[in-house]
Amino acid sequence: MILRLALAAALLASPALAQPVDNTGIAAGGWSFAHWGMTRAEVEAASDGKTHAGDDDVSDTVDGDYMLGGFKFQVQLAFDDATHLAEVKLTPAFPPKQCGALKAFLRDKLGAPTLEADTGGKTTWWRDERNSNAVEFSQQSGQVCSLAYHPLSTLAIVSS
Repeated sequence: MILRLALAAALLASPALAQPVDNTGIAAGGWSFAHWGMTRAEVEAASDGKTHAGDDDVSDTVDGDYMLGGFKFQVQLAFDDATHLAEVKLTPAFPPKQCGALKAFLRDKLGAPTLEADTGGKTTWWRDERNSNAVEFSQQSGQVCSLAYHPLSTLAIVSS
């Protein structure tokens, strides 16, 4: 079976996180079992019962914690127009003082950022070509940070 590595696997170089490619043999972007453009029903089926509807009609929550480089997160999947996967939000389950270490980890694994914006807080974007993801790290002046994955095409919109 051909295997693809999700963003986490690329960052951690952990074969245990490898994910299968779609039936075309081309690796789809996204996160774990959820790939860009999947419908909510497709994500639910692929999750093996690990997702449930969020508080709104455009997101689902993934049960359990997700570990990335020693950092623990809660995961929420966001759908555009409540139909297709458009964003994976990783909410830190660690103190804000560790946000700097997370950003350093991302910089170490993904290299120099593609784009940085400072609008009252700092948002840093990386192109993860290998996994067809745009990776977004945001932090407001020493406050809690956030991490999100988007389709790679999002960077073209953000940088224009």
